[in-house]
Amino acid sequence: MEELMKRLGIKPTQDVQEMVHQLEEKRDEYLQLLETAESEKKQQIEDDLREMEKTISYLGWMLKGQEQPSNIQQEEALNNVGSESDGVSRETILYEAIDLLKATDYAEGAEQVQKLAEEGYDRAQNNMGILYYGGKGMPQDYQKAAEWFEKAAEQGYAKAQYAMGKLCEDGTGVSQDYQKAIEWFEKAANQGHAGAQNSLGIMYKNGAGVPQDNQKAAEWYEKAAEQGYAEAQNNLAVMYIDGTGVAQDYQKAAEWFEKAAEQGLVYAQNSLGIMYKNGAGVAQDYQKAAEWYEKAAEQGYAEAQYNLAAMYEEGTGVVQDNQKAAEWYEKAAEQGHAWAQNSLGIMYINGTGVVQDNQKATEWFEKAAVQGHANAQYNLAIMYKEGRGVAQDNQKAAEWYEKAAEQGHADAQNSLGVMYKNGAGVAQDYQKAAEWYEKAAEQGNKYAQHNLAVMYEKGKGVSQDNQKAAEWYEKAAKQGDVDAQYNLAVMYKEGRGVAQDNQKVAEWYEKAAKQGHASAQNSLGIMYKNGTGVVQDNQKAAEWYEKSAEQGNKYAQHNLAVMYEKGKGVSQDYQKAAEWYEKAAEQGLADAQNSLGIMYKNGTGVVQNNQKAAKWFEKSAKQGNKYAQYNLAVMYEEGRGVPQDNQKATEWYQKAIKQGHETSKKRLEKLQTKENAIESYQKPSVQYQKPAEQGVFSTEINRGALKIYLRNVLAMECMIYKLTKQEKALSDEIEKLGTNNYYRVFDDKEGYGKYVFYYNGKKNFVKATKWGACVDACCHYGESTFWLNIEEVKINDDNTWYSGTYLINNRPRFSSDVSEIIRFNKVKKAMKKAFLRCREEFEKTAPVEYEKNCKRISELKQRRTKLRSDMTEARRLLDKMYQVNIVPGLFRNNLSAIYYLHDLITTSNLSFEMAVLNVNLEEIKTRLDKIIEQQHEIIINQSRIIAQNDSLCQQNREMLKNLESIERNTEIAAQYSKITATNTDTLVYLACH
Repeated sequence: MEELMKRLGIKPTQDVQEMVHQLEEKRDEYLQLLETAESEKKQQIEDDLREMEKTISYLGWMLKGQEQPSNIQQEEALNNVGSESDGVSRETILYEAIDLLKATDYAEGAEQVQKLAEEGYDRAQNNMGILYYGGKGMPQDYQKAAEWFEKAAEQGYAKAQYAMGKLCEDGTGVSQDYQKAIEWFEKAANQGHAGAQNSLGIMYKNGAGVPQDNQKAAEWYEKAAEQGYAEAQNNLAVMYIDGTGVAQDYQKAAEWFEKAAEQGLVYAQNSLGIMYKNGAGVAQDYQKAAEWYEKAAEQGYAEAQYNLAAMYEEGTGVVQDNQKAAEWYEKAAEQGHAWAQNSLGIMYINGTGVVQDNQKATEWFEKAAVQGHANAQYNLAIMYKEGRGVAQDNQKAAEWYEKAAEQGHADAQNSLGVMYKNGAGVAQDYQKAAEWYEKAAEQGNKYAQHNLAVMYEKGKGVSQDNQKAAEWYEKAAKQGDVDAQYNLAVMYKEGRGVAQDNQKVAEWYEKAAKQGHASAQNSLGIMYKNGTGVVQDNQKAAEWYEKSAEQGNKYAQHNLAVMYEKGKGVSQDYQKAAEWYEKAAEQGLADAQNSLGIMYKNGTGVVQNNQKAAKWFEKSAKQGNKYAQYNLAVMYEEGRGVPQDNQKATEWYQKAIKQGHETSKKRLEKLQTKENAIESYQKPSVQYQKPAEQGVFSTEINRGALKIYLRNVLAMECMIYKLTKQEKALSDEIEKLGTNNYYRVFDDKEGYGKYVFYYNGKKNFVKATKWGACVDACCHYGESTFWLNIEEVKINDDNTWYSGTYLINNRPRFSSDVSEIIRFNKVKKAMKKAFLRCREEFEKTAPVEYEKNCKRISELKQRRTKLRSDMTEARRLLDKMYQVNIVPGLFRNNLSAIYYLHDLITTSNLSFEMAVLNVNLEEIKTRLDKIIEQQHEIIINQSRIIAQNDSLCQQNREMLKNLESIERNTEIAAQYSKITATNTDTLVYLACH
């Protein structure tokens, strides 16, 4: 017996029942081996089985307390126990019956088992229970199965006791009774039955039939586990993971999981994979984790299939493979694994590892959602909300959002809040919206925090509370929510709910701007432009404007256009300015529309086009922009880009005046003066027409009209000359001031030289000239290393001045004369002192003067633009005047007209140029009248000859028939009428300027 026990690996013990149990386990194992063993090994297995049966029978004698028989008696007893006339043992008969059952000869096998069972053989009785329970060879009958299990169990057969415990636990064939189940499990467990020990551990763990006791549960699990019972090993590992009934110990948990996993228990294999993945109790090893997942997955364990799929999706422990991930997700999903169903839905919606299919995605989401999977419920709600894979249905979307939200899904809670806020799929209810936002916000959902802040800011669904709004904005902002960062910046800017703080405004704008928030980028640009909360920096302002503008922010587009127009932070570029104005204008920004109109009017950055200018002015004006209303009124008044219409001009002037536009008020007064002038200058035309009808012609009226006309031509020529000189003077002044630099010259009082300091808003530098030593030195101003490097500055652009070297006749040489070196150092110190004094004085004034300088340049440019506009209009009117075509040849050339004027005022003490720039019409009136009187007849003759070929002659031919008495003057009268109309426009223009 000892040799057999040793060969079978069974350790002899004083517990006879334990040895019997171990031999029975081995016997069952050998019976399974016998089925698949090769022919040459079957004999050995059969011999071992016979030896085991003999040993089990022998130990049975000992358990019954009978006197141990002699070897001969023992052999005889073993061979004749339960035998019939042929003397075959009951065990042999039972084995033969089991072989018949395994060969599917159920009837004959069951009959033999039943015969032995009825003779009281406990193992046969147990097998009868198995036959009735499984319906093999017998009709399935749980009650009869229980009866036979109980017969064997009452004889102390451990396996039957375990079976009775399971039946009582499940209520199969008997009434469910946890207490009786415990009793039977204990009987089997005390005999060392590992399955019963494990079940007893489960009962104690769950408090079923006994008071709940994790410690006892662990103890029973351990007993079974030490016998190699895989399920108990797994259960004990779980106890070590959770620290229930034992001290928490991941290492021991991993060890027990591994023991069970090596026996092929899928739960343990999956759990061991998790331990390796997380590095819990073992060194983290993704590859081993994937291997254990795969072992369990291949056995069909859904949880492991899901975990393995995730490894393939992430490329963790295996080569990343979305197709394999989808395959494993699908295997688990088909078994009803909700997480796998949700993940497979996501793969279908994204077309990852599978062909994109919204309908299939929705189907998988729904399968998981019905099982209560919160993420799937949330995803299904999105599908209904967006109408992807299903018909769009806000009501169903809200229902699924609510199911997920009630499980605490923060994103679903936030989305449900949005549905209530917008009244989508549910009745609009701000209070419920705020409640759901708050639930999600308290879980740290940044979107809900932002939404709740908006509710508090606007007082929707909650009492208006800026302080709470700011608090929630800040929580979301700190999590990186870009809208919350922007809104929090606005709160700090306006001092609502928080103390006003420009520095924090800039900080939060910058955080949002760096995440691409267009409005924040524009606002940050404004802060840099104005130096609010940050150091003023036009370049940075332009950079942030551009980032925002490129995203289509119309305000940033307008601001960037202004920077290009004025050359601030960027090189001045009217074309780019016009392009950005147009982008903003097309989005309906009134200021940009007005600015673009001005650029088209002046031909700045675009081809001059009055029609387009008027179009943009009108778009802006209709939005209430008072400057555009003024500009449009001017266009109507002057008939530029639109038909001339004083009534419309008046209407737009009045609209601008209502908004406080003072220039419109002055312009309207001049327009009214112009209308009065038109009325008064139309009277001569009427006066000379009446005598004409009476057959009388007034040469005095004609001569007066001609006087006015010629005087206007001269006046317009003088004005153009004056405007040209003024424009040149402005351009010269702008060029002199420069567009970027402010400088100041200092002569130090000690006579060491002079210093010219420059400032351009960003970098300062100094040019220091040392007269005595002919030093011309340049370096960046404001750097601490200036005076350390002063000894290495340029001299005459080709020499270097070092300490101990000085100049004689512009040639550097080394001096060995100590006195010279001392003198040199003294001069250098004095020069430094003078320099620092001058620099300090410059630092106090430079930034302010620079801003004044820039402002002055801007004003000059605006004045120049206005002058150029006036010059264009003046030249247009002058061209119109010359088209009358009765002006003497002397007036046909601008320069000739100016010189003619010079001849008229030769008696003046003024120089020619000053005479022109200070022309006084009254001063030349007398001379002009005298010349016109002298040349009147010549002009009349010229007019008649020209009129004969003029188109007006054709228009007036009918009138000529009716005016035979004044035929000589008819054509001249037509020309004078045209002159009078021209005079009207010109006088009004001169009156307005």
